[in-house]
Amino acid sequence: MAWEVQHHTLADGWINTWTQETDQGTWAPITYASQDEAEYELAEFFREITLEVEHGARDADNIYDVSEFRVVKVEEGFVSDKMNSQIEKE
Repeated sequence: MAWEVQHHTLADGWINTWTQETDQGTWAPITYASQDEAEYELAEFFREITLEVEHGARDADNIYDVSEFRVVKVEEGFVSDKMNSQIEKE
């Protein structure tokens, strides 16, 4: 099992919008080995946004709400939100 951070979007609902470039130059969803690791990365994401606002690099009205994100368990190799039956909700 793996864990991923999902973002609630208006168009697609809950999806994993976090990607990384592979060695082949394609983009793949980021997954994490543990719930703790995924939650840590989400906390770091919000910490970076807070610092950007504090240093004037981002407008304070251009931030995300924590409720727009969640961490869920997914099957390894699974592309998020393609088959909701494969997601184990917390």
